[in-house]
Amino acid sequence: QGTAPLVSPAGSSTAGKNKAQLQFDARLTDPALMEIDKDRTSVTCVSGPQKLWRTALINYPMTSGVHRWEVIVNRMTNENVMIGVSERINKFSGSYIGQSHGYAYFGSRPGYFTHQDSSRAYGSPLKTGDVIGVEINFDEGTLTFSCNGQDWGAAFSGGFDDKELYPAVSL
Repeated sequence: QGTAPLVSPAGSSTAGKNKAQLQFDARLTDPALMEIDKDRTSVTCVSGPQKLWRTALINYPMTSGVHRWEVIVNRMTNENVMIGVSERINKFSGSYIGQSHGYAYFGSRPGYFTHQDSSRAYGSPLKTGDVIGVEINFDEGTLTFSCNGQDWGAAFSGGFDDKELYPAVSL
């Protein structure tokens, strides 16, 4: 669909001195619902009901340390964009990053943070061109977001219970 949201991970994730190029994992995305570009650096909705969430994971498992990355909102046509982290789930549809399997910033009006099917006001609404920074700190048990360089503070604190988490986007 020409009006679907399009997002891209910007740059790389950093964990100490290590850097990794971030790419969406095509094995966990239904090509009938989402399209990942050939470089695996952008994802967009392609079909299906408008109210159906679609989730794509970035192939970068995290279990310890501090990791930072950015997501560019290349095109925003509705308020249905979630950016965050999720466990690796073999499920192609649904916004499981904001449910019991993950933690997400939901760029609606107003912005929200969501986890375990509960949410609270956080951040501000997304728009085309926004660059959302994400930092997960396993040492301190925190997840923090920023928008266009403005730090929004910790969205979550309380630890991640030894979970293996992946950067994720739901559209």
